[in-house]
This record gives sequence, structure tokens and C-alpha cells, in this order.
Amino acid sequence: ALLPRRAFVARLGGDEFICATIFAPGSDSAIERLAVRINDALAEPVVSDGLRAEVTASIGIAVGGRGAVHTADHIAQDLLHRADLAMYQAKRRGRNRFAWFEPSMEKELRFRSELEQGIREGLPRGEFVPYYEKQIDLETGAITGFEMLARWNSPALGLVRPEIFIPVAEELGLISDLSESLNRASKAVSSDGLIS
Repeated sequence: ALLPRRAFVARLGGDEFICATIFAPGSDSAIERLAVRINDALAEPVVSDGLRAEVTASIGIAVGGRGAVHTADHIAQDLLHRADLAMYQAKRRGRNRFAWFEPSMEKELRFRSELEQGIREGLPRGEFVPYYEKQIDLETGAITGFEMLARWNSPALGLVRPEIFIPVAEELGLISDLSESLNRASKAVSSDGLIS
């Protein structure tokens, strides 16, 4: 009901839907108003049999025009791909939002894909190594223990900081495998007498 009269709506699968419509060039603010109206309408609580459900949506927006060398199918696939990247950006920003496609998202997606593949391949190869940070009593200056921190010694990316790879490992469901790998590496170091 909120969409322009000639809009096309389809369910891609699961909880993903697509809307395609025509706007005049320079209609960014009209497109944003439509995205806000859609989010507001979807956020209205649904009550059924005494149960209340609340839904939020993340909307990715991509625009484009007909190119002389591209087929309609190619244009549609390109727009869908761009809108999908923008939707995931909207989700990362906190859901119930919209985001416009930006070319930098392609680069980010490629880097993310490299990280995912590198983590999957690096775990069995033992590329994740423990680093130890001293815990010091501030009053006496004595070392009271060590905190084990993770680093990824990637052949392709070099030494990768945990704030880059840990969220990705968590999303992939590999964080427990990573922890076990670090614990094994830590025990090996300890048995060599390097850390007591």
C-alpha cells in the first residue's frame, strides 16, 4: 500500500524481499522518505490471539539506469547485488534502518570474504597464536599473572589484530574452535618452559 503504483515487489526467500520502482533522477529524498515509511509501517506491533509481535527491517537501497551495453537481466542482478550489500550495512548499523549502496561496500565485502576463508583455512594450520600480556599489581609492581590474547599470523595478511578477526570468527560460529586452538598452543608453550 505504501509503494508507488507501478512498483514491483517479490519475496527472494526467507525474510528477504525486494521492491523495484522507478524514480526520476535526483529523487534521493523521496526514496529515503519511502524507506522510512516502510520501516515505520513494519515496526507497528502485530497482535494475534493475545500475542504481540514486533518486526523491524533493514533496507538496502541501490539506484541505477540503463546502460547501452547492459541487458535488463544484468542491470537487475547488479542492482540486487548492490541493494543486498547496502542492506547488510544497514543491519550492522543497528537494524530498523536503511543504507544506500556505496562503492566502498564492494571492497569491504571482498576483504570480509578473504577474512572468512583465511580463518577457516588458518585454524587447522595453527596460524592463530597466543600472545601474553603481563598483569601487574599497581601497588607493588609485581607480576601477578598473564592474560592470553589472540593474534592471527596470516601468510596473506601478516599479523592480524583480534578486533578484526574475532567478530568474524564469532559470526562464522568458529570462536570455540579458535579458543581451543589457542589453548592447545598455550599448553605447548607452557610445556616448553617458556611461560610458567
